[in-house]
Amino acid sequence: MYKIFMNTLTSFSQLLLSNDLLKNLETVGYTTPTPIQSELIPKIFQGQDVLGIAQTGTGKTAAYALPLIDLINNSRRRANMPSCLILVPTRELAEQVTESFKKYGHQYHIRTATLIGGMAQKNQLKSLASGPDVIIATPGRFLDFYEKGKILLANIKFLVIDEADRMLDMGFLADMHQINKLLPKQKQALFLSATMVPSIQKCAEEILTNPTVVKIKPAEKTNQKINQCFIKIEGDALKSDSLKRQMLRNLIVVKKITQAIIFCNRKVDVDVLEKSMRHHGYKVYGFHGDVHQSKRLEYLEAFKKGEVNFLIASDIAARGIDIDGLPHVINYDFPKSSDEYVHRIGRTGRAGVAGQAWTFITAKEQEKGRRVLPDTLNFIDMSLPADQNKESSKANKNRLTAQPEEEVVGFGHSIPKFMQIKIPKSLTE
Repeated sequence: MYKIFMNTLTSFSQLLLSNDLLKNLETVGYTTPTPIQSELIPKIFQGQDVLGIAQTGTGKTAAYALPLIDLINNSRRRANMPSCLILVPTRELAEQVTESFKKYGHQYHIRTATLIGGMAQKNQLKSLASGPDVIIATPGRFLDFYEKGKILLANIKFLVIDEADRMLDMGFLADMHQINKLLPKQKQALFLSATMVPSIQKCAEEILTNPTVVKIKPAEKTNQKINQCFIKIEGDALKSDSLKRQMLRNLIVVKKITQAIIFCNRKVDVDVLEKSMRHHGYKVYGFHGDVHQSKRLEYLEAFKKGEVNFLIASDIAARGIDIDGLPHVINYDFPKSSDEYVHRIGRTGRAGVAGQAWTFITAKEQEKGRRVLPDTLNFIDMSLPADQNKESSKANKNRLTAQPEEEVVGFGHSIPKFMQIKIPKSLTE
């Protein structure tokens, strides 16, 4: 039996959080809880199992991290025995959750261990040996360490399954059930998802005990804080990748876009677009599943610091990316599903801050995305041949001989022709 609760509170001070946490929230500029936070936090403090349904970008991570920080801090900690396990589908989301615990609860000295694939196990084993209070993990890596006898679970009081719908999409259902069976029966469980479909409900029923349902309905098709604009792909641009890349450069220059995540549907397209934009003088990184995790974290940090202006990303790699105040998202390729469209543009316009989404779209894609697109599309004209980026292109022509930035020992400034890098003509356009 599900209990549905909705009674939105309007101030963090009403949510039973400790004074230290309230001060931290004020320091980082958070004054008003989002709907999911105002509804979920009191339920967690009351010890209830919760099924939370809310879209990405609504503040779900803080909705469970804040009360758990207080609850863990006030509980009796036991050496080398974590009290909280948080399961997430991707490495990027694991890093985001870890960062949230550090940001909100730094003065409590709550120790975390982040267990994710694609990273060296040495540091993760070290964090486990230090006696973490919270384990944040992807299911596969968690089970790997557990089977090696590296994790003690007898003291687990809290289980969080975040982005459960994504977990199911990625085939983690069996792992979730296996992990749940390893945990003490007496625990509080939180099950968070962007959608409420039968498979999610069935999975939640098997893990949760008499849960409260907290469901946040989107006010409209998509976040109204996000201004959505569209660039029509038609005519020659339908057949020419180089013309489409030129339209992207026009957009960046004309609209003065200085920071954005640019989405492509395929890894190969991420690589091609990255090389092309680098050639035209842009500071970019490609961001997809074949890029090593340590590099992805390095690229993400550089992007946050403004050292690079653009991340060109695939959908899976970008899942869980959380950049405060990200001003722009660009759908260079129209997403394969309506849900991915909502997820992509949800990287901007987060927590009540306005954002801008730009989408390249064909007539067929417009029909395909009708369920989530605005009723009236705001088209902007980026038609060719008016490439506003000619100056940048001209300045970068000198790079076609690809002379190294540093002198090559033994050759001075005269580089043999066979050592010069040749850039395919198709990527210079």
